[in-house]
Amino acid sequence: VWKIINITQANQLFVHSKNLAISYYDEDTKKVKTKMLPEILSLCVLNALVPNSAMLLVGGHGGGKTSLTKLLGRMFTGNSLNEIENSIIRGHPQLTEEKLVGTLKLGKLIHDGEEEVVWRQFVLNFWKIIDEVNRLTPYAQDILLSLLAEGTIKYYDEIKSIDKYCLFATINPQDVGTFELSHPFLDRFGISVPIVMPASQDLELILTGKDEKYSGYDELIQVPKVLTIDELMEIWYYVNKISINKEVNNYIHAIIRDFTLCARVDKGSSENLKPGTGLCSGCHFNTNQNICNKIESILSVRVAKDLLRYSKALTWLLNLEKIDVNLVNTIAPYVISHRVKYTTRELEKAPHWGNPYVFSKSILDIIQKRFINRADCYLIVERFRDGESKSDDLTTLKNYQKNDLIVKYDLIPFVNSINNKKYPKISQKIKEASKNGDIEVLASVRNDLLENIDFP
Repeated sequence: VWKIINITQANQLFVHSKNLAISYYDEDTKKVKTKMLPEILSLCVLNALVPNSAMLLVGGHGGGKTSLTKLLGRMFTGNSLNEIENSIIRGHPQLTEEKLVGTLKLGKLIHDGEEEVVWRQFVLNFWKIIDEVNRLTPYAQDILLSLLAEGTIKYYDEIKSIDKYCLFATINPQDVGTFELSHPFLDRFGISVPIVMPASQDLELILTGKDEKYSGYDELIQVPKVLTIDELMEIWYYVNKISINKEVNNYIHAIIRDFTLCARVDKGSSENLKPGTGLCSGCHFNTNQNICNKIESILSVRVAKDLLRYSKALTWLLNLEKIDVNLVNTIAPYVISHRVKYTTRELEKAPHWGNPYVFSKSILDIIQKRFINRADCYLIVERFRDGESKSDDLTTLKNYQKNDLIVKYDLIPFVNSINNKKYPKISQKIKEASKNGDIEVLASVRNDLLENIDFP
């Protein structure tokens, strides 16, 4: 995988000087270190390392979005550039279902009256590219939604199951004749990256480099086959084996809940009452230190899963043993920004100037600070979970809830549900049986709990 990154840069296949600062905890030095990688290229590579992933590349025309994904497809799968090109869907309002999905074999239909589908290369190929996805009609978007949500595409009475794929879609927000992308559709894209125009030093390299218009790409030297699809599947296996600790688990939960919680309404169900329409007026939590007053939408469970998947991929790429909170925070703006709606007033303030990726980074900095301040609360909850709570633990939590929505609406209700005489005894019993390796006791407890629906 590093060879693909190095070849892309060395052969100037994609020239862009914007870097991604990756913070991670170094186990040897016990310090947080920072590694610089090319932002756009690295995030596209990460998308290939996540099983059945979909990525949005957002930017104006001529930024090299489609070209980069084609070249990566060649190096990751071993397929020729022509094969990759044949599987590209060019978005436009007149794109019909037949051009997107497939067509019927006319000879079979006329002579035998049977409907046999001939699937398009976009459906059959592993590496899928949609150019200008926002030019697709809502109906065409629904077809793709079926692929992204269920891994299937239906045409007439035939259903094609697509269990392995890697998808890239480009968006030009300023293009004419575009359609709005629905939130459920955008939510199926695990990650996105903004594509800005190359800087002066980038343009200098582009102009002095080899011009592919004259001779194309040399597929043996310039864009060689590096991996096969089977080898990429093997990488997926190793990425999935990356471990996750309790702190990272709690932090991912904290991101989702901080973006979602509101003291007054359920943002997912409230249609008209939003922070931008006066919802937060007079609320105790309406302060600069809170983020609930800056967000109008919610984050789905898919975001939590994607945060974990892409954090695992980044951990594997850096050859680290486990994920840490800093890695999650590095990848989170790119997983979240295309899925969330911020209040216009806050988004357009300096220094964000309407850039959701920059604004997301500032929001995540606040979330990380609040997460660190909440550390004692997680320890208290863990003690309650283990049946070893202290006498003043609940009082401490109640003090935190005055200024923390997660403590108030998540941690305290959970603690109250297990704060009884029965739970600690069973918790201790499970702990002792696990420590002693007593399978019979664990099986007995499990069977009892399966029948006791009142137990949390």
